[in-house]
Amino acid sequence: MVRFVNAACVLLLLFPMVHASAADVLSEDAFAKLVLEELHSEVPDYEVRIAGRLHLTLKPPEGEAFQVYLDNAYKLYQTSPELRSDIISSYMVAWLNPGHSEVADIDVSKVVPVIKDTGYIPRLQQSVRASGADLSEWRVPAHEPYNRELVVLFAEDTDRSIRYLSEQDLVEIGFEAENRLERAIENLRGLLPDIRLYGGNGTYGLGAGGDYEASILLLANVWKSDKIAVNGELVVAVPARNTLAVTGSEDAEGLAALRRIIASTMQEEAYTLTDRLFVYRDGRFVLYE
Repeated sequence: MVRFVNAACVLLLLFPMVHASAADVLSEDAFAKLVLEELHSEVPDYEVRIAGRLHLTLKPPEGEAFQVYLDNAYKLYQTSPELRSDIISSYMVAWLNPGHSEVADIDVSKVVPVIKDTGYIPRLQQSVRASGADLSEWRVPAHEPYNRELVVLFAEDTDRSIRYLSEQDLVEIGFEAENRLERAIENLRGLLPDIRLYGGNGTYGLGAGGDYEASILLLANVWKSDKIAVNGELVVAVPARNTLAVTGSEDAEGLAALRRIIASTMQEEAYTLTDRLFVYRDGRFVLYE
């Protein structure tokens, strides 16, 4: 689900940066209105209206209207407001695909890698536990370590949403452990629009539609390209999923710019990843220390 938005990765002081400000926990009414807006965006041909407290009615263009109750989604959101986007996205998959099995409709060509911070899975588990749900019935999203700060999750990118897949899901669709990351990366290459390079003079921002800037870390062809000319080794900042900037390890001004981007993003962006810098060595990014 590639969304074309203003590139949040463009460089501080060179290009305008668009951030979603972190806010207090939404009220029940505000949460319901937000979900309604998300549904209008994802399925514009549906009739969607608020029917009551944390209660929506959806009517597809063909078929009967059905009810959606937001109580569980809102309770989970209250425990971890920073996961709001992922929570709504996950629930929307269930609401818009009633009666479907977990894997029956997964398109293997749209399984892609998603970069998250290493604390994402523990926070998600804590949120599920705090919501009162049974952890034994909850499928942990499949994930692999990338470096000491980041992990790779696997998700299906559909026209409606991005849904994370469990280990069992991947096995059932034939994504074998030994080559699943390579397959997902290849899918990502086919899915992304043209990756755009902003800036110059050794310091750049990269844009790819707003959802997968962080996942560009996994695309070796990007980092081996001579289009990114820097002084020294490649050093990147990836403070949010839609923010990616790069400079050289010998470029003091560029490194200072990356740190300003990190500070600004961590303060203003609702969904952040990491405040660390990473350097490209031996075909992957590791902590820049």
